[in-house]
Amino acid sequence: MTSSLRDLKVYTTYPHSCSYLKDQEATTLFIDPRQDMDQLLYSRLSQMGFRRSGNHIYRPHCGRCNACIPARIPVNAFA
Repeated sequence: MTSSLRDLKVYTTYPHSCSYLKDQEATTLFIDPRQDMDQLLYSRLSQMGFRRSGNHIYRPHCGRCNACIPARIPVNAFA
């Protein structure tokens, strides 16, 4: 069963050191780790820039900064 994006619980971290840019602060959005995740929902979140590390689904959320916005590269187009 796919959850509506509106129904997702999302948490924001406190500001922390940015992992990508020196001397910058970052905040991160996390999807509730208790969320049931099917392939369609994960795909939709991925298209919105969310990433996965283990069971955690997250994305940078840094106000005015967008320097680390993820990019999808069609690798097969270069082969």
